[in-house]
Amino acid sequence: MGSMRHWWHNKTAIRRWRTSIFWALFLSFLTVLISPVVFGSFLYTRMSSSMVENVNRSNTAMLEQVKQVVDLKIRELNQDIVQLSYNPKLDWLLRNGDNAKSAKDLYKFIEYINELNHYRLVNGTLGNFFIYLANTNMVLTPKVKTVAEDYFKLSQVYQGMEFAEIKETMLTGYHNRTFLPSVTISNQTGAENRYIPLIQSLPMGEVEDIKGSLVLLIDEQHFNDLMKQIESASDSIIYIVDDNNQLIMTTNESTKPIDQVLSRISSGFQTFEDENDGVMLLTYTSSSENGWKYIAVTPKDKLMSKVNEMKVIAFAILLVYLVVGVAACFSLTQRYYRPLREVVASITSGKHKEQNTIVNELDFIKNTIKNSFEEEKKMRTALHLQAPVIKANYLIRLIKGQMDIEEEARRKLESLGICFTSEAFRIILIDIWDSNDHLDGSRVGDSTLIPFIITNIGSEILGDRGYIVELDSNQLAVLINSDTHQERQSSDTETFIAELRGIVERRYNIKITTAISNFHLGMDMIGHCYREARIAMDYKMIRGEGTNIAFEEIKDLERGHYHYPHELETQLLNLAKSGDFNAVKKLLEDLFVLNFLTRSVSPEMGKCFIFDLLGTILKLQNTLNLSGKVLFTEGEAPIKLIMSCNSTTEMLERMKELFHLVCSYFNEEKVDHSDRLYNRIKQFIDANYEESSLSVIVIADHVRITPQYLSNFFRKHSGQTISDYISRLRIERSKEMLADRSLTISMIAQKLGFSYDIGLIRTFKKIEGITPGKYRELIDGN
Repeated sequence: MGSMRHWWHNKTAIRRWRTSIFWALFLSFLTVLISPVVFGSFLYTRMSSSMVENVNRSNTAMLEQVKQVVDLKIRELNQDIVQLSYNPKLDWLLRNGDNAKSAKDLYKFIEYINELNHYRLVNGTLGNFFIYLANTNMVLTPKVKTVAEDYFKLSQVYQGMEFAEIKETMLTGYHNRTFLPSVTISNQTGAENRYIPLIQSLPMGEVEDIKGSLVLLIDEQHFNDLMKQIESASDSIIYIVDDNNQLIMTTNESTKPIDQVLSRISSGFQTFEDENDGVMLLTYTSSSENGWKYIAVTPKDKLMSKVNEMKVIAFAILLVYLVVGVAACFSLTQRYYRPLREVVASITSGKHKEQNTIVNELDFIKNTIKNSFEEEKKMRTALHLQAPVIKANYLIRLIKGQMDIEEEARRKLESLGICFTSEAFRIILIDIWDSNDHLDGSRVGDSTLIPFIITNIGSEILGDRGYIVELDSNQLAVLINSDTHQERQSSDTETFIAELRGIVERRYNIKITTAISNFHLGMDMIGHCYREARIAMDYKMIRGEGTNIAFEEIKDLERGHYHYPHELETQLLNLAKSGDFNAVKKLLEDLFVLNFLTRSVSPEMGKCFIFDLLGTILKLQNTLNLSGKVLFTEGEAPIKLIMSCNSTTEMLERMKELFHLVCSYFNEEKVDHSDRLYNRIKQFIDANYEESSLSVIVIADHVRITPQYLSNFFRKHSGQTISDYISRLRIERSKEMLADRSLTISMIAQKLGFSYDIGLIRTFKKIEGITPGKYRELIDGN
């Protein structure tokens, strides 16, 4: 009876515990369900003002985005104006264009138009541009030079504007990057586009003596695309006005509200009454760079109509939400209560029933609890094995200055066995160059073992004076911590480098380049030491492999600019195009001596010089229309090819090889071109020598060269003049025709292109020594 009472008591206690947990879960789900309803009801009362504020923030954010993009494009346009305005040829045309009478002076117009034609503006918003020369009343474009009146009447027609108005508005007076309202322009094909003119008076910076204007036409469509984001998102009308409140462009068909809008602008946003559209919400921002204002006007009625529509929908959804939510709460409570009870029972008993497979999340939790202790043991073992890697990682971070030197960091370093005996530190960077062959003919082996070998040797030499760690596959860093006495520091460093270099070069035939920083006090200066060593290592390109470079030696060097002016590049291009490799080689050697031996050029400037030379080679490659695969193997980057060289001497030799290859291609190109031209000339003459109209001018026209060049070229390749060659062809043909007695000499002369038979007779006698008649008699006699 007592046992029955005890069992019933336990069963009742479990039932109460279960009931309390069950209802706690159920009430929790209900709270989660009802909370959005309560907050939603509260937030609904503020929906109207929130919608207005959201529209304002959205419009402001998008206006700011449009402003930043437009400001960026205007800065790019200003850069384009500077590049176009400061052209020396343009300056000459502005000042001397009206005096250009000679052919040489007029040719300068053609040269400048060609430059404009090749000029590519990077700003994608630019539709077109032209330059107006006031002294000659001419317009220069990338395609043509023409009289200003003809240009604006035929090529670029401004709708609603006569030439006098265009000249008064855009081409007269001083304009310093002045924007005008957008205009509609139609071209010769009748296509119409809207553009925003941007005007700069020329010469740039001259206020009184204006000699012309540079006009950039900005495609309005680019700005429209930006503003359509705001217009479509909030049914807003967008305006852009300049600092003089002049309307630059708008998305509204009618600009009638602009005056009312401008009068309402103040800080932030506000509402105002419009006689047609009712209450309007106004948002604007302005640019600090050019004073432009970006304005968005949104009808409030359209905005609130969406709120009212959502009101009815919200109530219907709320009812469905409550009904479905209560049922879901009850179902979820039952579902999540059952695994909770089993997990608690499993943890309380401390025993787990083994199962072959994990069926659900509960089995996963049980197995996780069981295996947690085993995982902890495995992690401890893994951490112990990774201790050297962790130590190396901490050293690398310390050397590169990526660690905050605080008391906690010092304790972590000490726990890893990284301790320092003084506050004096120096960094030595070691760059490895492996020749692969041991002195006795054997090989070191896998190249990845080389840093390991040097690390072990360096650690033995260092002892407790510092640490050595691998940074990259071919670079090590030595952190030296020694006596604060400067002379002893230098002596210890020199001894360490000498011993290390002697062992690795003598025993393993490995050359190393070392870069040494100055000594500095304090752990927080270790990163500074590393940066000094990096700067010194950059001079490896100039000093070469296997050298020892101290920051102390190069810190006071004057960082001069390299010498490679445009004239020398032009000379190098011309020599290469002529195929004169010996002259190219001499010029390259002079340039390298001048830049790397007779002047102090920093590694950065040295790399820029090498890039410029590589750019010259690429220009020659483009001139030849060669594929990149001809000079550089497939997948080979030209810059990496040059920068993989270990010294300037190697770079010079590589440059010589590339220029020698280019000169060879140019020589082949010249020979092939001459042979093709000579064969074309002969083929044309052979096909048309019987024509009376055949002449040097006709032949030159056909092959598209000048008559003078044709005559000299043909004489050089054939050893005879074109007239002699034609005459011999005609005489050989006449000898065949003389065998036919039905043809008279006059008829033969006419068929062979002679005007009279006397011409045939004279030419025949000059070449054959006898007259055609006598030749015919000889044929009959034979």
